[in-house]
Amino acid sequence: MMLLAAVDFLMSRRNSSPADNLRSRRRRLLCYGRNLGLIAVFCLWSLPCGSEAAAKKITVLFTGESHASFYPCSCPKAPYGGIARRATMLKNIREETGGLLLVDAGGALAGGVYDEHSQGEAEEKARSLLYLRAMAKMGYAALAVGDEELGFGIDFLRQAAGSIPLLSANLVDASTGKLIFTPYIIKKISGVSVAIIGLTTPEAKTQLIKQRLTQLKIADPVAALQTLMPKVSPKAKIIIVLSHLGEKVSKELVRKVPGIHLLINGHRKSTQEVAELVGKTLIGYFSYQARR
Repeated sequence: MMLLAAVDFLMSRRNSSPADNLRSRRRRLLCYGRNLGLIAVFCLWSLPCGSEAAAKKITVLFTGESHASFYPCSCPKAPYGGIARRATMLKNIREETGGLLLVDAGGALAGGVYDEHSQGEAEEKARSLLYLRAMAKMGYAALAVGDEELGFGIDFLRQAAGSIPLLSANLVDASTGKLIFTPYIIKKISGVSVAIIGLTTPEAKTQLIKQRLTQLKIADPVAALQTLMPKVSPKAKIIIVLSHLGEKVSKELVRKVPGIHLLINGHRKSTQEVAELVGKTLIGYFSYQARR
């Protein structure tokens, strides 16, 4: 079984901003479950519309910290997870729901201290390659570059990711000042422009040293996002941040950087919640190994 989260946006016409909509009516957060052979929990966030608004439904499904886990966990209770179950559920959701966006907040590759299935680097690389190919088949629109993504080097990551956009707005070549990966992409979902931005944890420095990528540096994610937002905001009605920073830093980020509609947290968490509202930003939390 697996838990996913979805976000519903009721978007107004272009002459009314999301911030205006937030002030105009009461905000809502609801959760409900569905049984599709496994349990999926959806959380819906509504940005209320003005009186002349046209409703647009956008469903955001996300994962994070899956560590290339292919099979359901061997838990004595509720053996959730499994990539085949996820693919089946996604197929069913797509048949029922339009305007769907599927993203990952990073931690998709095998290896590291949290990988329960590690059998050495060769196996981890093979598993990571196969897992990313499966993600591409499932239609992931973006993957944030986390510390796990850098575990086998940048060349391997780019090759393995294939058609999946790799996002990081703060991983920089120190010698040129240029970003290593694309900082953001814009997707049209249900006719609405949606920006997706990726952020990499500064803790990934360990992986850079391990891979002898000493020419790279990880810029401050808050400063990087503050610089990027004025460029992205005019291009998109909805801004989503794939934050591979951990729960504590992600919460600090949304308090310091206004204008984020949805943040998907990766890397680390303490809460058991699927989602919570911090200021005007909805934060979605991954389920470890995509078990739920």
